[in-house]
Amino acid sequence: MTACPPDLAPESRWAARRLDVALLIAGLLLCLFFTEHRVHGDGAIRFDSVQAILRGTIPDGKYSLIGPLGALPLVALGTLAENPYAAAGLYNFAVFAIALFVLWFELGHVLPDPVRRRTLLLLVAGSMFAAHQREFYGEVFTAVLLAVGSVRLVRRCDLSGWLLIGLGIANTPPTIVAGGLLALVLCRQ
Repeated sequence: MTACPPDLAPESRWAARRLDVALLIAGLLLCLFFTEHRVHGDGAIRFDSVQAILRGTIPDGKYSLIGPLGALPLVALGTLAENPYAAAGLYNFAVFAIALFVLWFELGHVLPDPVRRRTLLLLVAGSMFAAHQREFYGEVFTAVLLAVGSVRLVRRCDLSGWLLIGLGIANTPPTIVAGGLLALVLCRQ
């Protein structure tokens, strides 16, 4: 089954493609400009860890430093602009947007184009990402690494997919059960 019937006129397929891409971009812009990006709760603890690293100390905390290490460049730029909290608040949006870009190309080799576009649109408009990209928590980083790693392993079984999955699990250790089950399924295939 295809997302567009084969007898659909080429103009209609082109219009559907443009509409899907426009909705995807509009969803990302809504996430960026019309949601409050904030640092609070355990995100504040992660932010303090990033600040400690920028000061040259190794923080002692109960949360993984893997995800926050990725935020270092953004928080450093935010510190230069005298608003490191705002920069940290945008970190998960940036991770999510980059993941969509990577998945756009990775899924292009696995899924038909209409299915790929609508899958990514569903991630923006109908998943937990729209809500979770607002916070400086670790879930988006973990979910993105597991998703991109899984797609890379399905597309071509190489070390990069396993590395992404391993980093995602290390960032949120309770995902070891799901990651282990995923590894079993992928190894079996």
